[in-house]
Amino acid sequence: MPTSATPRSAIEVCSFAGHTALGGERYAIHDPGRPEVVVGYALAASAAEVDEVVSAAVRVAPRWAAASLDERIEVLRSATQQLIEASQSNGWEELLTSEQGKVRSESAGEILRSTRLFEIFAEQADAALRVQVLEDERGRREVDYPPIGPVAAITPWNWPVLLSFNKILPALLAGNPVILKPAPNTPLTVTAMAAVLARALPDGVLSVLVGGGGVGAALVSHADIRKVVFTGSIANGRRVYAAAADGIRSVTLELGGNDPAIVLEDADLDAAQISRIAASTFITSGQVCWAIKRIYVHERRMDEFVEAFKAATASIRVGHGSDPEATLGPLNNAMQLAHVTRVTTEAVAGGARTIPLGSLLASAGPETGGYFLQPQLVSGVDEPSELVRAEQFGPVVPVLGFRESDEVVACANDTSYGLCASVWSADRDHGFAVARRLAAGQVFVNAHAGPAFDYAAGIGGIKHSGVGRAFGTAGLRSYTEPRVLSDRILR
Repeated sequence: MPTSATPRSAIEVCSFAGHTALGGERYAIHDPGRPEVVVGYALAASAAEVDEVVSAAVRVAPRWAAASLDERIEVLRSATQQLIEASQSNGWEELLTSEQGKVRSESAGEILRSTRLFEIFAEQADAALRVQVLEDERGRREVDYPPIGPVAAITPWNWPVLLSFNKILPALLAGNPVILKPAPNTPLTVTAMAAVLARALPDGVLSVLVGGGGVGAALVSHADIRKVVFTGSIANGRRVYAAAADGIRSVTLELGGNDPAIVLEDADLDAAQISRIAASTFITSGQVCWAIKRIYVHERRMDEFVEAFKAATASIRVGHGSDPEATLGPLNNAMQLAHVTRVTTEAVAGGARTIPLGSLLASAGPETGGYFLQPQLVSGVDEPSELVRAEQFGPVVPVLGFRESDEVVACANDTSYGLCASVWSADRDHGFAVARRLAAGQVFVNAHAGPAFDYAAGIGGIKHSGVGRAFGTAGLRSYTEPRVLSDRILR
């Protein structure tokens, strides 16, 4: 079995090749809210086990590819139903909170959405993966979508379950075996869930490799991997891209964002609108690629906005993820806390002012040693500040004033990132006019990402925010090698 209870009552997970559990070197997973607490253990795979897992995928690939789309949908629907049933009794919400830090309600939401993703992909699969036929007096042309081959899915620590299943499920639907490599500091919940799914599928169709960067590097550079789909930092994305290029492998990269929210002079600053901006800023304590990372407010509305934002965030309570009063948990690790603290401190040293938001609960006290940080709005910050120019990935957000649309569009676009952006205006046409000028993969009006994502349209970034798309026709077809069959003669 890929998961088991240890004498310490902490879960232990290991790599597995289909239905076969593997060994490895044991390491501990710690609670970000109480770092001295070990919440589980993982067995890191060896280089030999990477080969074993990839070999299992190669062996099963022809059989899984030969199944029709309808057959794969039926198998995956049954497997997903087993996953849904298991999620109701296995305590995965508590486990996810323990290893990642997020509050229980967010853990519950992540797990629920992950188990419901299959139906989204199944609905999109018919248009994306069915054979396309054109027949006329010139002859017949077919375009079909054979699977690309073994897929390596490498996922991050912020949403370890959702950002794994949004790769596993479309790749499987398209007919590929999948090897998941979760983040080394949050492997517990997703490996346990993937094990349930794997047991309901043909042996070798879904495998997991647990471990650090060495395991990921061995996986993406393996000669038999045909596609790599990765979510993580730009630095690691470059390494993945280089390794994939060496083997002429297909890649999809989601590499983060520095999302601007632009509050125009005519914006409606009622409580509902401001609450949406705040929610999209501080979700997962700001540790989300598509979270709002910088807010531009027309100078005539600045004072009003700041007061409204303070009011909207007054109810935030930072505490341990299992604390029922907590609405935000800690950051996931010491390195991330140090980064956010540093860029904030440097902004203040440059003349900026921090405005504390919400409050800290006793479960976030200094004696816990947890990676807690009270949310902050930073005003008076300069555009060249790292807090503005880079992705802080934490609960600290700069607010900057502007006078003209040309000015704010230039500032918003002056970044190497291009994942999401939003424009806030009471005039829909005005909002869309500004939105069309923003360089991002998704631009929203009076909303920002999250619940506003249109999965049928696909999701992805431009510039250094990524390569390729998830969801939609483009996302599903990225797991295939489109093929044209034709006897048509064009004159």
